[in-house]
Amino acid sequence: MQILGIGDAVVDFYIKKDKIYPGGSVVNVPIFAKRFGAEKASFIGIIGNDIEGKHILESLKKEDIDTSRVRIVEGETGKAIVKLNKKTSDRKFIGTNKQSRVQSKLKLRFNEKDLEYINKHDIINTTISIND
Repeated sequence: MQILGIGDAVVDFYIKKDKIYPGGSVVNVPIFAKRFGAEKASFIGIIGNDIEGKHILESLKKEDIDTSRVRIVEGETGKAIVKLNKKTSDRKFIGTNKQSRVQSKLKLRFNEKDLEYINKHDIINTTISIND
């Protein structure tokens, strides 16, 4: 099986821990598919050239996810600000950089090489946020 995630990669920033984690289902799904035996797992999306974007790319590469079609652009990568409930450990999303993130400013457009690449995968997972 070859799986591809297409869409918005973000980081979750946990305030109390002062730590970021890569996230978004288009990142998580290929990672877990690869961990559980997928022959190939890939990601296509737009990320910023900031610390968060570099963290996402490094994390994907450590998990053996193909990032060869990722677009790296000038600007901020998507970030969700998260607070943990001390009693239940449930996450509460309390903010985002939706207005300034590159994923809100640019559209992911496919060229012929992208389409050829996409067609080599058996499964596609996509989540692309739409601006209000």
